[in-house]
Amino acid sequence: MARKVLSLRDGAAQVVHRGGHAYVVLTACRALLTLTTARHASKADAARWARVRWPRFRPVIDAALEWRLGQAVRDETPLPRELSAQRDGLLDTVCRVAEDRTTGVVGHG
Repeated sequence: MARKVLSLRDGAAQVVHRGGHAYVVLTACRALLTLTTARHASKADAARWARVRWPRFRPVIDAALEWRLGQAVRDETPLPRELSAQRDGLLDTVCRVAEDRTTGVVGHG
């Protein structure tokens, strides 16, 4: 799982359309849910869970849910800087959780 998460983070900078950003963010939320609780859920359910657990990422998670609902696959409007920073922070959090799970460290927030 850690390798997949790192690959997701490494590829995020090359994503140019809103649908791709939604995929990255919602996949990160699903990974966080699975890594933290050992449960599996839809991306939408995982996003709702993550926005409560990590409120600092709510704006980018909410935007991803909106883009997904709007099917913004072809929208190549640049990601606003603050959302880009939040996306990167979310991905860093997922990587940290994945690495901690691999090494047996417990406790996140």
